[in-house]
Amino acid sequence: MMISDPRFGGEIITVKNKPYKFDDLHCLTAFIQEGQVARPDIKEMYAVNFSGNHALIKADEQLLLFKSETLRSPMGGNIAAFNNSDSLAILMKEFKKGIPLNWDELIR
Repeated sequence: MMISDPRFGGEIITVKNKPYKFDDLHCLTAFIQEGQVARPDIKEMYAVNFSGNHALIKADEQLLLFKSETLRSPMGGNIAAFNNSDSLAILMKEFKKGIPLNWDELIR
């Protein structure tokens, strides 16, 4: 898959080390909810850090999420991920309309 905006997206790694890359967290969550890969077959999940060098953040480690319609991600999920609260606070000041989320709320 071509990643159209490096600030958004995510990745799933299966127990067989097969990677699935997504250009929007909305696509990653839909992939999980549709059962494209059974949950027991998922080894790791990552979100792209909206700030800095856009490195991957492991979903079960210090992942902070912010959803706002004003973010305009590639597939309309409009969710940004961060690995620290300072970066999240800066974005929340810029995009006043939005809500913080955690990973469990996102993948439900």
